[in-house]
Amino acid sequence: MVVDLEFELSYVLSDELGVDVGVKGYSYDESTGKLCVSLSVEGVGDVEACTTVKQCKGISDDTKLTRCLAKALLKDERTLRELVDEIKKVV
Repeated sequence: MVVDLEFELSYVLSDELGVDVGVKGYSYDESTGKLCVSLSVEGVGDVEACTTVKQCKGISDDTKLTRCLAKALLKDERTLRELVDEIKKVV
């Protein structure tokens, strides 16, 4: 099953932040575990926030990486909270 990480993150982050959030894209450095997400935040504009998702380090297959990132962000409350906190710093 293919995961649309941008759609899922838009939904979850909108809920967490209480404003419309559109995920425009993301990048992941498999060697460091750093995930950066480009967002369009209602009332603020375009921002970028980054967090570390260690459990996906070393995964180079795009499908497996997307699944790993989705699982880490949508099921691990700590990882999602770290991303939300980073977004709050820039909005």
